[in-house]
Amino acid sequence: MNRAFVVSCAIVVMLVGASQAGCLSLSNRYRTSLAVQTASDLAYVDDGDPKHRLDIFAPSGAQGAPVVVFVHGGFWRSQDKRYFEPVVGLYGNVGVALADMGIVTVIPSYRLFPQAQSFEEQLDDVAQAVRFTRDHIAVHGGDPNKIVLAGHSAGGHLVAYLGTSPDALTKRGLDQGIVKGTAALSGIYDVLTSANNADPPEDKVTLWDPFFGSDDEKRAASPLAFFGIAPHAPIMLVIGELDFKNCLRDYKNGVAALTPGDVRDPRLSTVFVKGNTHEDMVLEIGTRDDEVGPAVAAFARVVTATH
Repeated sequence: MNRAFVVSCAIVVMLVGASQAGCLSLSNRYRTSLAVQTASDLAYVDDGDPKHRLDIFAPSGAQGAPVVVFVHGGFWRSQDKRYFEPVVGLYGNVGVALADMGIVTVIPSYRLFPQAQSFEEQLDDVAQAVRFTRDHIAVHGGDPNKIVLAGHSAGGHLVAYLGTSPDALTKRGLDQGIVKGTAALSGIYDVLTSANNADPPEDKVTLWDPFFGSDDEKRAASPLAFFGIAPHAPIMLVIGELDFKNCLRDYKNGVAALTPGDVRDPRLSTVFVKGNTHEDMVLEIGTRDDEVGPAVAAFARVVTATH
């Protein structure tokens, strides 16, 4: 049998299998909606870097709608706003689904390790995307005073840090009050513990140490230290029952930090999705099994309701 034919068939089987396993059906690809308008590849930093671009998904005819800036995952070193789009539709499916729920959704790419030499540079990029959103979202039907951060996995870490650190935004020239709430999906909140329990172990040398630095720097990079301590906007922690062990641990510890003495901080909301893996948390957004998208949309509406 022709070797090229065998290789081609193997690739097709792999891609179709990945799509079916992750998205339940091939219908999840390239989701569109007549009720959603899109703006693609807008430069939020005018430097020609493709990582400094974002997409906007807005309900048609929206005016003064809540806004979610959704930050993708990828272990700080992979993915972008259109990751694996030909097979699973990410992250455009997220944008379309949330826009169909009345939320103007902004999905930026950002520089990845090793182009970004530290997580602080990624925070710089996300903050710049928030600044662009504040300055331009009204044109797309969003209210610049109703901005909510959301992110998955590494993106969950970045938005949790920006949303709860007392100075992460202010030292980047933005008022901390610009963020009305943060929805962290399957995030890492304790960087030091994750680094010390890296799986596989070589990730500690190839990613955790060079990207986050010393043990003290890893502690400082952990948003868990801010939960319930520093003044911050409401936060929603979202996790899947079958998520990664470190994400499940950090979710549990995050809830505990925001529930001192068994009294839950009124700023805390939680979503626990039975049966969901780490990947399901974003791959199912917009499908009939979606529990995450409606929760994020409802959170965004509630925390921006007074503005």
